[in-house]
Amino acid sequence: MAHPRLPNSPLLEVTAELRFHGDLALYTSWGKVQAELRKEFPRLLVPTGEPGGPPMLQPVRLSSLDDTHGVMLAINTVGYTCRVYPGFDVFLASVSRIVQTFSRHSPPVTPSRFGLRYANLLPPTFPGELREGQVHPCLRAIVSGVPSVGGEFPEPPVLVLVTGQGDLQARLSLLPPTAVVGVNQLQLHANPHGVLLDIDVWKTADLEQAGFTDFLDRAHDLIERMFFGLITDEYYRYLKGEA
Repeated sequence: MAHPRLPNSPLLEVTAELRFHGDLALYTSWGKVQAELRKEFPRLLVPTGEPGGPPMLQPVRLSSLDDTHGVMLAINTVGYTCRVYPGFDVFLASVSRIVQTFSRHSPPVTPSRFGLRYANLLPPTFPGELREGQVHPCLRAIVSGVPSVGGEFPEPPVLVLVTGQGDLQARLSLLPPTAVVGVNQLQLHANPHGVLLDIDVWKTADLEQAGFTDFLDRAHDLIERMFFGLITDEYYRYLKGEA
């Protein structure tokens, strides 16, 4: 069951992605996709070349005027990302509409990866007594056997844990906010202070495009259980506006 909206939500960005085997024929259909979505996404943002990165795999972005949400298009990707999160039901409806628009104008594609990613910015500090080895004051996670001072590390630990459930894989990352994990770089407007809690869930086997919505439902449920199972009771009260 979905949790209620949080007045003090730490979300920075939420991204859903359908990846497939590259197809150069997609270039001829992007104009039609852009024309249909232009009213909502009037800006076209073209990526700068990343050193060592294949240029053709770097997506262009159809963006809203305020750049709070956008559509990603590459020869092997269609995706949707938002920085002002409207809740999962509205987000899911937007993703479904964009994928349907893409499918109407593009040649058939064979999915190779479904992905859903929630990036959160935790505060650098939070009131309360730290336990020995606690990796962050907002999180229950503890690293045993590693010395710390009063439970606190001189700098926030950098942790990346890959786990999963059934046919879903998940990567939980605790990082500086300027870090890049996986293939999708977070397009932050600034370098905020704090700690990035990034949860990325994906599926790569037994994929059919018709199953993308079901994946997003299941991935969202897993992400919620990971996030709310990881944060402390005190931080949860703060997120709900109760502290």
